[in-house]
Formats: sequence, structure tokens, C-alpha cells
Amino acid sequence: MEIKLGMKIKDTITGIEGICVAKTQYLTNCTHYSIQPKPTKDKPNSVPDWVSIDESRVAIVSSTIIKKRSVKKGSTSGPTPEVDSNW
Repeated sequence: MEIKLGMKIKDTITGIEGICVAKTQYLTNCTHYSIQPKPTKDKPNSVPDWVSIDESRVAIVSSTIIKKRSVKKGSTSGPTPEVDSNW
């Protein structure tokens, strides 16, 4: 099954589990998926760092995709309509 953003996935080596928040495709044809874990019970108001793992270590926990949040008009986060091409 194809891994899609928003699915719950797991690193089969470390056991880290969370939502797939990013997919990175490298020039070398290597693919990494980024997992955003839930906050821990001892730090319920903090957001844990996400981790990026190789595709070979990913297992799908749930194929249900979480709903994406819409970005409000005028928001400073999310897709940028104009990007400077001289970076």
C-alpha cells in the first residue's frame, strides 16, 4: 500500500509512531517519510520533534488519513503564492 500524508505510520526499528507529515524524495532516488509523534504524558502541552526515516523502515499503522486543516486567508504559514526565484 502506498504511504500518504496524514496516515498513521511507525518506524519498525525504533517503534516511533505518529502521523506522516512529509515525504522527501532525494536525487539519489531515496525516499524518507517524516513522523510527527503525539505529545508524551509527562509533557502534554509540548510538540515533540518529528523524525525522518527511510522508506524501508516504515510500516503503516492506519490507512485512515487525518483531515488537513485549512489555512485562513492572510495567514503567514503554509503555501506561499509568490516565491523569489533568486534564492
